[in-house]
Amino acid sequence: MFRLVVLVLAAVVITPVAAQPEPLWPGSPTDAVRAYLDGMITLAADPTLGAGARHGAARLAVAETFDFAELSKRALGEHWARMTGRERADVTEGIRAILTAVYTSRMGHYLGAGFADLRDRVHFVGESISGRAATVTLSVSYAGKDLPLQLALLRRGRGWRIWDLSVDGMRLTDNIRAQVARLSRGGDYGELVARLRARRETLIAATPPSARSGSPSQ
Repeated sequence: MFRLVVLVLAAVVITPVAAQPEPLWPGSPTDAVRAYLDGMITLAADPTLGAGARHGAARLAVAETFDFAELSKRALGEHWARMTGRERADVTEGIRAILTAVYTSRMGHYLGAGFADLRDRVHFVGESISGRAATVTLSVSYAGKDLPLQLALLRRGRGWRIWDLSVDGMRLTDNIRAQVARLSRGGDYGELVARLRARRETLIAATPPSARSGSPSQ
């Protein structure tokens, strides 16, 4: 499940780029993406962190990078308008927990990928800004191919948060929409939330105990 998510989070969020100075907010959307990348690189490369601390920090980094409320709203489309505030909050939390669990469960695998060899794989192509919305375009070298990548961001306060991404024509929100439809199986939103929670617990159970220990509860 969420193979696209794993691909993108592994190839983009962890892939090293040339070191950049930390931007002074509000900064540009590209500055924000560079800062997110650099933060994840520092986290992945820190030899003082144990598995539990590293995964706990990764959860925090993902939470600070993505706008899960906007992502959930766009992914659920017309269903969002029919949901109560509590239902929206529960579904958003379920999606956030699943994506975070997917990322953190895979992080250990990519830590050993040899970061020095990946340093030149991300290329920033450009950005466009319209009010509070922005798009950052990149090219990512992955598995012998140059994949076009677009990140959709919204200004939140003095910073930018990612709410969608498209890699090689496949959108994260479309992927989530399909997965949510599969999980709901025609049931009500309460059933959907229960299934999201069950899926999260399955992912956590599949994570090695050494990676779970020391991680903050969600």
